Amino acid sequence: MDPRAFTEACKRLGSGEFDPETVEQLRIVVEERMPVRYAVPFPPDVQATFYRSGSNTRTRRGQWHELVQHLTDLTYLTADEFQQWHQARAADLPPTGELMDRVLAALGAFVAEDAFAPLHRGCPYPAAGRQARLDWAEEYLTPAVDRLSTFTSFDGELAVNAGYRLGDRSVYGRSMAFRMYTLFTYVYADQHRRDVYLDESDRPLIIKLNRLLARDRSGLDEGLQGLLLNAGALLEAFWRARLPTGTDGENTYILYRITGPPSPDSLALEEALRTELANRRQLRELPEILEYTGGNDFARRLLQLTLWRIGYYDGALDSDFGPRTHEALLRFLEQESEGGRRRKIAKILVRREGEGAYAVKLRPLGKRLRDYAPPDKQEARNLEDDIWKRIAEARQIDTVDQTFAERQQEATEAYGAPQRHPFRRVYFAVGSLLRAALRGIARIIDWIRRAVSFTLGAIFDFIKLVAKRLREGVGLFFTGMRFFANFFLGRPVVTPEPGSTPVTVAALTRFGLDFDTVNYVADSAGAEAVRDHGRLLRRLAAGAEFFLTVAITVVRAAAAWGTPLGWIHLGVLIARWVLDMLRSPQGAKVSLA
Repeated sequence: MDPRAFTEACKRLGSGEFDPETVEQLRIVVEERMPVRYAVPFPPDVQATFYRSGSNTRTRRGQWHELVQHLTDLTYLTADEFQQWHQARAADLPPTGELMDRVLAALGAFVAEDAFAPLHRGCPYPAAGRQARLDWAEEYLTPAVDRLSTFTSFDGELAVNAGYRLGDRSVYGRSMAFRMYTLFTYVYADQHRRDVYLDESDRPLIIKLNRLLARDRSGLDEGLQGLLLNAGALLEAFWRARLPTGTDGENTYILYRITGPPSPDSLALEEALRTELANRRQLRELPEILEYTGGNDFARRLLQLTLWRIGYYDGALDSDFGPRTHEALLRFLEQESEGGRRRKIAKILVRREGEGAYAVKLRPLGKRLRDYAPPDKQEARNLEDDIWKRIAEARQIDTVDQTFAERQQEATEAYGAPQRHPFRRVYFAVGSLLRAALRGIARIIDWIRRAVSFTLGAIFDFIKLVAKRLREGVGLFFTGMRFFANFFLGRPVVTPEPGSTPVTVAALTRFGLDFDTVNYVADSAGAEAVRDHGRLLRRLAAGAEFFLTVAITVVRAAAAWGTPLGWIHLGVLIARWVLDMLRSPQGAKVSLA
């Protein structure tokens, strides 16, 4: 079944045609076709999820990676535990039982500190038991990761907490600490351990940030909180403080120096942009001491943060403009020079006298970066639709499926090796990635159409964007369809006898449309299997409404969709529908009418 047949089956189901053929078509596509296409195991297999060699676990494994990164950013996990996790990944091994227990305990601590409704609507997080916690984590992984991402996103996805006070022991307090320390320290190095929650001992950093922004405040008021939540607004506020007049003075530059010779790629990019020729005479007189001022250091970190958000930089946010950050800036400028945008681009970055010394002009750079500001919800939807519309107009909607599957592996080099670089972070927020992908849509289409050279930037944004979308919603839809099949289509819930070969059914339960049940327990069933079956039924009962809502929401949305689309585009739309439901205060109604 192709995506068009899937949407047609959803239309028939939405109109009340519960005929066996329609039901069987949906069962096949959801349980057999989609998991392979989207690299999400169905049903979730905890052990297989962690093996890199698994043919259909890449996306699920990526979601666990994102979970562990967010938990580390918010100090539920330590940098050492983060590194241990990736050492296991590099060795193609599941995490040890001890490490998994720490990750699951960290997840439980987060759930306890946050009142996000989808995480409390169904089955509560188990108080103990590794397997019980793993089962919960696999079923609620999507809403947990989505919620965690808002606390580490710099796209303004988290609302200001008007009632927050310094020292509050909450996940919001952890988020404030993460943001403040990201702006001022090398957060994760052992010699720079930071507080879990922002408290009175951190007031000097708050005062420093207010001064850098020329704010006549000394505390963490709602206005400053809003700037910490949205890096774009923070960047604007800082530049307004640095550029008070219309003339270019010494405070209109970011100065940095890279050690060692530039890479061949950097030299080629510089030559293409002709940056070494622009304004050299003017910059020769800039005092070198500006490189070491607090304002210049903060400006470098903000620029680094911005490049990180739009897919050009994946290193540590430490204000150290090494070769990696320098090349990220060059690649950003290279993309901005395309498609009629080349005018004056060479004046943004200037090589100063002396090897490895550079200056960035803030005013023209700011104009370029404003085009990458994360959009609001409706604009983000329009941007996403526009990206797929342009791919369809280029007649690449079917090609993108094969290309994405074949070449997604190229992105792993850009991610680097986390077990060797434990402080490297890859940004996961959708807003900035959407904007950056659309700015480079011509490169994306070329990448789909032919084997162009892979680089950071637009193509990397597109790969991350699509992979994140699939992680966000498709797995949750699978789980919802499992509930749909169990409760509405008469499929039994089966528990096998542990370790039996061939598999022997120990117990099963079949639900009728009126929710009457038929239970079967084999004479040979052991007590452990019976307990497992009872635990499974309790979990199904606790989470049924939530997951049924997810499945039916997607079926209803797909039934209303009429535009031809490919598999990857369908997955992106499913993710959008699921995330809309999760973030809606009311949620979707459990109804096909």
